[in-house]
Amino acid sequence: MYETIIRLEGLCAATNFTSQPRKYAGILGLRDSYFFGKDFYAFGLTVGHNPDVEVITKTDQDGLQKLFLKEGILIGFVLIANISCLAQLKQLYMAGQNINKEEYL
Repeated sequence: MYETIIRLEGLCAATNFTSQPRKYAGILGLRDSYFFGKDFYAFGLTVGHNPDVEVITKTDQDGLQKLFLKEGILIGFVLIANISCLAQLKQLYMAGQNINKEEYL
């Protein structure tokens, strides 16, 4: 865990010298579980939002994806059952850059 924090701080420091700096996401709050035969992941800020937070929900036979965006930036997400995009969403969250929400609708 400690090495991961150091690497993220180093990445953010290095990109601050470029034209597209990244903000340091801080310690990443990941909650996970497995119940009723389904995976569950919640990451970042997923409760108690102001009206300025946009919530995108996608449900289908593969599960549920719920994204929380503030000014186009991913601030949290919930995945139930289909977790195939977990790594990609974590990376988008940590980068703190705008996302193309149409990819997730």
